[in-house]
Amino acid sequence: MAISTALLTLASLGTLQLPIEDAGLGANHPAEALAAAESLAPKPGRTAATSGRSGDFLWAVAVRSLPASGGPLAKAAAVRTVHARVAAELLAGETLARAFAAENLTDRAALRSAALSVSGRIETTGFARETLHQTTVQDDRVVGLITADADAVLAAVRRPPVLPLMRTAYGEALARWLAAAADAGEWEKGLRIRDHLRTLDLSGPGAEVDAVRCLLAAGRIDDALAAGRMLLGRVDADSASLERLGDALLADKQPDADDLAGEAFTLASERLQTTRTDGRPHPEPPAVRILSSSPVDENSRP
Repeated sequence: MAISTALLTLASLGTLQLPIEDAGLGANHPAEALAAAESLAPKPGRTAATSGRSGDFLWAVAVRSLPASGGPLAKAAAVRTVHARVAAELLAGETLARAFAAENLTDRAALRSAALSVSGRIETTGFARETLHQTTVQDDRVVGLITADADAVLAAVRRPPVLPLMRTAYGEALARWLAAAADAGEWEKGLRIRDHLRTLDLSGPGAEVDAVRCLLAAGRIDDALAAGRMLLGRVDADSASLERLGDALLADKQPDADDLAGEAFTLASERLQTTRTDGRPHPEPPAVRILSSSPVDENSRP
């Protein structure tokens, strides 16, 4: 029942029909409203890592959601509706990740503080930021849901078809916390996050490299080598992650680690040179980009 209530509450955010004026689009200027919506279109060469979290996917959903008939205002309203849902899911995913990393999922005040902090750091378009601000500060439904029923919302992350963006944001944010833990030598925390990511099938190559770093910091050389060999066998392991693995193993200055580092560098070179049938470089899988272990803002650490 708790999970159903949580999902229904989040789902209701996908049907928000707030006045266009609230989005700063200007009801008296439909051309500007449509231009604002069209400005969300992905630019050539953009990826989830460079254009804002899930920006291209957001636009694809928005385009499919545009009404077949109606003027610019109707289309802008449809895009706004998509943004409300996306913003809600991103906020929920990032907030829960922050709370999990700090082990305070049951602390209502801490969850609210985390949610409001996250709302100011979502890396997406200004249009979505405005929606996010209204959802979290003025409407407060997302924060209320998370603080009242965090365990239920977290359980929903285990069901990929239900809230895909929240699940992606959760995994992406936890990957960054794992990287920060490895940087700080907090290997126990890092491995706890890695185990959780694996449970949810959200542990990308970047997260696995940071887990190897944690294992090395803990002196668990055999486990680190085993994890490294497992990463070498993953078809989604990109060249950048393999190079990071090689660097981490070399830094440990162990003979066995040196051998595995050599294998990692060799495979990284091969992956970098792999081409498709049309002759163009083989792109890295989307999951690799989404779950990359980018640095965490020191001011946002728990």
